[in-house]
Amino acid sequence: MSARSALDIADKCPVDASLDLSDPAIRAANAVLVELGGRRGFDQWFDNIDDDIRVEIVNDAAEVIGLVYPKPVELTEEQIKEIAIKAADFARESFERNLNRPVKDYCAPQGYVDTHHKLATLITKEIVQMSDIKKNVLDLAALVKADLTLGEAGIVEVKDGLFERTLPESLTPETVKTYQNHVGDLVAATALALGEVGIDAFKADEKLEQLSVEFGCGSDSLAGTIQRSKDYPAGGIPKEGETRDPNAVVTKYGIISMKYGVNAHANKGSLKKVRDTINERAREALAKG
Repeated sequence: MSARSALDIADKCPVDASLDLSDPAIRAANAVLVELGGRRGFDQWFDNIDDDIRVEIVNDAAEVIGLVYPKPVELTEEQIKEIAIKAADFARESFERNLNRPVKDYCAPQGYVDTHHKLATLITKEIVQMSDIKKNVLDLAALVKADLTLGEAGIVEVKDGLFERTLPESLTPETVKTYQNHVGDLVAATALALGEVGIDAFKADEKLEQLSVEFGCGSDSLAGTIQRSKDYPAGGIPKEGETRDPNAVVTKYGIISMKYGVNAHANKGSLKKVRDTINERAREALAKG
């Protein structure tokens, strides 16, 4: 079994459900013991150990792993910015110190320095922009990117189960499914309620052509419209050889459109920072001239 397979299996079937697999050391220790569980002799011994002893073994192994590979220090956004600016300043000063050094092409020293000035400035700008994006968004982006593969015709392929792997500990796939089922039912229920209100309103006012509704769902929103009527081409697309009046229409009544808007769809917050960062990086990488 490959290390990747062993880790995937261990994540899905840990030694004990109480283990905190968000801790890299515990996750590694759990994976090693799950992998060893497939070895003859070890599996019989390990299966006969009490659950609390199994957890203790994993935690003890994780403590050793943590001593060898301690967790990296988590920096604040301000600390990341400060480090980025210092690094870029150091790079810029290094280029400037080379100004008076002999170069093979005596016609281009200033151009050489100017080019690297621009590079250092770009590095500063890019890292500062990235540090403006929330850490959990950056972490999720790294996780998602690892599961993306460039396929044919510009289609980016995604590994199965990506969404489930992005869920924080406080959310389970079952909880998410319950929520999504509720949202689907709420959208349908709102459409039904809007339809009933709309029919009565259209009957009472012959000049009224459309009603709309929108309300908040936490940070998200649900919106809907109902039109009195709408004309559609009669009979759909003609079959080959079939003669049909191109002007023929059929009128449908009570046309409902619903939309559930996730807050992240708006150009604000984390998504706006990501868009601005990608716009700038793409401009530097792709713009000609």
